Amino acid sequence: MRQHHGLPSVPKKHLQLRLYLQKTVVSILLLCILCLAFWIRIQGAERLPDGQFTENDAYLYHYQANIIAERGHLPVRDMRRWLPLGRDNGQLLSLYSYTIAYIHKAFPWLSLYDIQLYAPTLCFTLGLGVLLLFLSRCYGVFFAVVVGVLLTTLPGSVERSAIGFGDRDAWCWMFGVLAVTSHLWKEQIEPGWGRDFATALSGFIVFFGGMSWEAFRVFVLRYGNRHTLSVEMEWIPAHACPFSVRQYHLFSVARRCMDRRREM
Repeated sequence: MRQHHGLPSVPKKHLQLRLYLQKTVVSILLLCILCLAFWIRIQGAERLPDGQFTENDAYLYHYQANIIAERGHLPVRDMRRWLPLGRDNGQLLSLYSYTIAYIHKAFPWLSLYDIQLYAPTLCFTLGLGVLLLFLSRCYGVFFAVVVGVLLTTLPGSVERSAIGFGDRDAWCWMFGVLAVTSHLWKEQIEPGWGRDFATALSGFIVFFGGMSWEAFRVFVLRYGNRHTLSVEMEWIPAHACPFSVRQYHLFSVARRCMDRRREM
């Protein structure tokens, strides 16, 4: 009688070692992409004159950050703009300038200029890292590597996140990536405190992005009117937790209040 011999079983220790090596290789590969993205964007720093940026709006944020660092807040009106009445600073979304100023206060050895000089590159690299982790977990390492290489070398992304750009484009892009990935991560969590935490985290990130740029809505799904709101509410699955449904309502109300305040 012919005997069937099964395949030799792999020891559990060897499986754990193989899994550890696989995770290590993936981590090194993704880290190399991040290092490449950072390296590309810091080229030419030595040719940039001291105190200069490569974009016009960066000087406005640097001016605001200087005022915040000195006074702790922006004045009610900026009398250097929109003369003779001045620019109403209450209509501005200046979280970017406040962040630069308070980082300088927390780390006085870092100048406002140096912080703003490297901020676009650091924000892009951080956002790219979160995106690569999410894509590798959900769609595989190959897909994450392809997306990472494309975003790393895309001329438009390099230009607006390079050292010296100084604008808030990469800052808002980072918040956009964090908002979308945290929302998609929330959809993969079973109802409970973990899902509620991810939902609240996504909402806070959207709030920070909204306080940084008037057009941050391009990064997230917007509730343009009652019709689109009702359509999106019908899209919510029946088993969605009440906390998620309340978040949709509160976000819509907050958005409409901000729009009306901006129109006044």
